[in-house]
Amino acid sequence: NNVGGQLTDAGNGSVLPGVTIGVKGTNQGTFSDANGRYTIATQSSDSLVFSFVGYITRTIHVGSRTRISVQLEPSNKTLNQVVVVGYGTQQKKDVTGSVGIVTMKNIKDMPVAGPDQALAGQIAGIQVSTSNGIPGGGPQVQVRGIGAVGAGSQPLYVVDGYPLTSSSDEVSNPMNAINPADIESMAVLKDASATAIYGSRGANGVVLITTKRGSSGIPTVQLTANYGIQAIPQKGRPNLMNGQEFAQFRKEAIEDNIRFTEHREPTDADVPEIYRHPELIGEGTNWFDAITRNAPMEEINLNMSGGTDKIRTYISAGYFNQDGVILNTGYQRFSVRANVDANISDRFKAGFNIAPSYTTRKGNARGEGRGETFGTASPIEPIYNPDGSYNAYIQSPGTFGLTNPVMALEQITNKSKSSRILFNVYGEYEILKNLKFKSTFNVDYQEGSNEYFRPSTLANENAAPPSIPSGSASSGSYLNWLNENTLTYQYNTSNGHAFTGLLGYSVQSQKEQYAGFNGANFPDDDIKTLNAAATLTGGTDKTEWALLSYLARINYAYKDKYLV
Repeated sequence: NNVGGQLTDAGNGSVLPGVTIGVKGTNQGTFSDANGRYTIATQSSDSLVFSFVGYITRTIHVGSRTRISVQLEPSNKTLNQVVVVGYGTQQKKDVTGSVGIVTMKNIKDMPVAGPDQALAGQIAGIQVSTSNGIPGGGPQVQVRGIGAVGAGSQPLYVVDGYPLTSSSDEVSNPMNAINPADIESMAVLKDASATAIYGSRGANGVVLITTKRGSSGIPTVQLTANYGIQAIPQKGRPNLMNGQEFAQFRKEAIEDNIRFTEHREPTDADVPEIYRHPELIGEGTNWFDAITRNAPMEEINLNMSGGTDKIRTYISAGYFNQDGVILNTGYQRFSVRANVDANISDRFKAGFNIAPSYTTRKGNARGEGRGETFGTASPIEPIYNPDGSYNAYIQSPGTFGLTNPVMALEQITNKSKSSRILFNVYGEYEILKNLKFKSTFNVDYQEGSNEYFRPSTLANENAAPPSIPSGSASSGSYLNWLNENTLTYQYNTSNGHAFTGLLGYSVQSQKEQYAGFNGANFPDDDIKTLNAAATLTGGTDKTEWALLSYLARINYAYKDKYLV
């Protein structure tokens, strides 16, 4: 039987288009039209679920009825939800820009290294993608596409009011220094009106991250631990020829070439011996399977929250370890955070946040052992020689000679380490009733290094080992600081008028330095540092910039209906 009806607002009687009507316990559903009307096929034993953003969901049993019209009650909980916006907060009902809110309970158990990865699938219009599975690598995050030419596609990340300037790439991701377990809320500013307060930096969207704060009362201690296994799904794996298929392919290619160029039938002598009887070779080596594995991932977090009405503290410590699905790759993070808030007097409050972290990474799964070799290495050749040593040079007649992909991953040294500290101190004073002045000082300091060494035991393309060892070393650091000062005024009248004004001034500066050197012609594999290299090239670089900003915002609302 078909059931129909009309959906209206219980408060003012207006029709509600776009309401979701579903049969409970099934995937069957429909939407109300522009006039709030709907029709859906049901049975007498079914129940209909009516849901709409900003309204309380209702469930009604169908029974023998053919018409069910419903009045939906507005959800005050949703409308009164406090939303973090640029330089302040607003009630959700008063927000005029496009702001997406991440439901934190949906991501609290996600096995992700950074908060940007947790955005995947949480908000409409946010695309999170990754081109590889490098442990600790950064995803590409796009908010409604690319909004700026020449400025990349990544959004601006603002942590506890501090706009971070560092951006991620497919290999490294500075956002991983922030432990997702310490995040209280995440909001994404998506359109021009919402991001305007951050100027051109917000052209690609703004992600506002608020970390957890302490609460007054009895101290609480929480310990969480997660463990999982990462595996590459069967669907999407490269379809590589096995040893027998490759030998058959090479044999037929040689025979066809002779027929075409020499105009005769080939003989066994024309075909290299290893290809003459493909059925005797067997499966051979699947190099993709050889360089990949099922990899564990683990995370442990400990936090404590407590305090009094005067002072509140949140302290946490976390450990994250992710082994890569490619051999000899992995990522580790050790993080600590302390957030302290204090009510110094009735008018003055202050606080600080400090969050040091230390990360290490081994291997980046690029180059040798991965894309350039596993797909082209001959599947006929084994990984190991009969005596158990590595088969260092992979080559079959008519193919490129390549280094052993497994051997390359195991013997190349490629290690990175990074230390970072985020610090914030603030003070807020109520000058007059409804007029507040707030000043913050923020510091972001990071230093990191990388070392790489390729031993002589590895082959070069079409050249069997030994090869000439090579290596490189690089290091860099940056110091970013920000001072912001804002005046906020709020005024509400008894007849429904509400004004909120914001004036601000900020200055931000960053100094960055980098040094990178390459070494060649090492005498042997024993000393891997650059002082042993006979040839040394490289250089250093320093950059510095500053940003001075003035900002203002005025919001007006009349009886929560008319918003400017």
